[in-house]
Amino acid sequence: MKSHGESFHWERRTASGVIARYYWPFDQCLDLKPIVVPMDVWFLLDSKPDQYSLILADENGDPIERSGTELRELKDRQMLNVYPATYRLVLQRGS
Repeated sequence: MKSHGESFHWERRTASGVIARYYWPFDQCLDLKPIVVPMDVWFLLDSKPDQYSLILADENGDPIERSGTELRELKDRQMLNVYPATYRLVLQRGS
């Protein structure tokens, strides 16, 4: 189901309507090349790994779920490096 107003645009709900997991789709394979995710997406994956997942492509181009839990485990085992990719710079001008 498509979510409204969230960083993660898709969600899965239980039969009773409770949100079970949020998903952020990205049509690229992490096994083949690095991906860039927005800072808020990584923050949610890292801070609430059981609630958030990426939907990526596998090496054949088929969709695969990479849960926040899996990504954190890879990071903890030093198999996944996380680098800050972008920063927003705003110059404050005097009044």
